[in-house]
Amino acid sequence: MNRIRFNGNIIRQLQENPIRILRYFRFFGRLSSNPFAHESDVLEAIQKCAMTLKDVSGEKIWIELKLILRGRFAGHIMRTILEQQLAPLLGLPESSVEMFELENRWLRCMNYQPEPMTLLVTLFSDQEEFDTFCKHLKCSSHHKNLGQFLLDYRYSIQPMNNNDLLYSYKEFIINSHQNQQNIRHQYIIELLKYQGYIYLIDEIKQWSIPKFPIDAWDLQQNGLISNRNFSYFLRHLKEQWKLSQFKMTKEELIEYGFQSGLFYTR
Repeated sequence: MNRIRFNGNIIRQLQENPIRILRYFRFFGRLSSNPFAHESDVLEAIQKCAMTLKDVSGEKIWIELKLILRGRFAGHIMRTILEQQLAPLLGLPESSVEMFELENRWLRCMNYQPEPMTLLVTLFSDQEEFDTFCKHLKCSSHHKNLGQFLLDYRYSIQPMNNNDLLYSYKEFIINSHQNQQNIRHQYIIELLKYQGYIYLIDEIKQWSIPKFPIDAWDLQQNGLISNRNFSYFLRHLKEQWKLSQFKMTKEELIEYGFQSGLFYTR
């Protein structure tokens, strides 16, 4: 078993450069063969020197946290970090319950390489806690936007009890503005990791976002006249297209329009 230790006086080294506290955990994850084999004197020294992290910039803390969360034993190591009462110094809320939930979430999705923020959102119970963290660590827009998405939708988007368990996730992507669909697709993948629906991840990864096959120009070119404005008409057609699991073709949608009496030809 590999022993991960400091050379020389531990407390002196941590006081000289407090970021070594987090670097210790990062290298522990990389080099240790046992995620729980921390030397007791090392953890004691970290607890004694914890307040020195106040002098470390948020950007440096975030760099180390991201590397820890992307590394081996990420869930176990984050639990150990939080057990050392380091949470407030990292901009994180204090909660013993979420500490274990983060570890469990990582265990469920670790083979799918969750984003650091996907794991950390576990610790935030409300918007204020999330905002405090992002402000303290000066998170990039990429990480902040992902975290906000997970915070907003972690409970509201869930698998549908029908032939397509992913329908609600797909519908959310389809309902997004076209220039947002690809990034929302990636967010949905992270959401499934967060929620623990691991068996659905490969399917949504392979899913190609379908394009709604008809627009007002198509209708006009075919000589169709709506007895309502085209925007209402297209919204109605899009709902039918979604109900068909996004499979109805342009021709089938036009036929549906005739059969339902939504439009007629000149």
